Amino acid sequence: MIIEILLLANALIFLALSLEAKVRSKIGFAIVVSGLIIGFIDILVIVLSLLNVI
Repeated sequence: MIIEILLLANALIFLALSLEAKVRSKIGFAIVVSGLIIGFIDILVIVLSLLNVI
């Protein structure tokens, strides 16, 4: 359960940082997209582990 909480905190940090980042260039856009992807993957891992699929 502690691992799921840490993964959730990690996902929320990635989502917050990617949503707060300024999209002024292609590099900024890539950072935002990669942050969103990492955040959603973390949330998916949490949901699957809570359902005992993994």
